[in-house]
Amino acid sequence: MLKECRSHGYFREEFCPHCGDEGKFLLNDEEVEILGRTMAGVLRHFPERYGLEMDAHGWVDLRDFLTAVQIRNRRFRFLRQHHVVGLIETDPKGRYQFDDGKIRATYGHSKDLDLDLPTDGIPDVLFYPTTEEESHLLMEAGLPVGPEDGPPERDVRSRTRSRSGPNRPAPHPRDRCEDGAGIRRRDPPGRQDGVHVEGNPERVPPPLDAR
Repeated sequence: MLKECRSHGYFREEFCPHCGDEGKFLLNDEEVEILGRTMAGVLRHFPERYGLEMDAHGWVDLRDFLTAVQIRNRRFRFLRQHHVVGLIETDPKGRYQFDDGKIRATYGHSKDLDLDLPTDGIPDVLFYPTTEEESHLLMEAGLPVGPEDGPPERDVRSRTRSRSGPNRPAPHPRDRCEDGAGIRRRDPPGRQDGVHVEGNPERVPPPLDAR
């Protein structure tokens, strides 16, 4: 669910994690799910279906978005700006941005856009979370390229194939790992393609819970 605390802003728990206040109810779990899926579809793939204009950087006017959702889904006739802003600010994956009356998705687009995202402070070495079983597939096929929020695939190789295309080239052979799990950025800051996995088993972080 989505709630709002007068002192600490939006939150998605039963009580405000900072002061324990019950907060003001905004959206139930189902409404959060439906609105989130709608935002993902409109802001990443098909704004024209809702009669919306998207600029070259992926921004859509929030007032126009609200009107379009209210028209297409009678359930959301109550929808106001603070519902969308609250969902954006509490999104655990940071998938959306709100700025100066406009909203956009931060990644996962099927459109050719110039997101112009900040590139300061990007580390040279990153880590890609995986399981021991999947690591062998990563070594063989390389890292998947493309949006993270796609349909479940059978394995890394099928994910790589499904995400390849005109705007999502398959990993270059030089990007494929051979024996380790440290990920080093090969291209200048701001590029989303061009990482390769280099061997150094001792630098692999502990495994993450599969949740």
